[in-house]
Amino acid sequence: SGNLVPMGRSDAAAFLAALGLHRIGRSRMERRGHDANGITSDSSTDGEDGGGRDVASGLVFLLEADAEWNNSPALEGWKDKVDNYGLLQLDIAWCYLLLESLD
Repeated sequence: SGNLVPMGRSDAAAFLAALGLHRIGRSRMERRGHDANGITSDSSTDGEDGGGRDVASGLVFLLEADAEWNNSPALEGWKDKVDNYGLLQLDIAWCYLLLESLD
């Protein structure tokens, strides 16, 4: 709903770490033109590997963000209160799809 959610200092620190890792992962994924909607832009490829390396690199950060969510007791109670965790899971699934690694 876009409303501010009050949280304690330790919750906020863990939440910001998870958000930061998620953002880095998304920016890595988008660097090669793979946006969150799956649209690939030709202008962002420079002939290396078609973006697979940056998607894989982005996936590493997304998985680290997921680990932050799962390993922080402070964040456990926030998973059902904010949509960031669900969006992270969608981005992780999207990376696996882009990498054609659904196993």
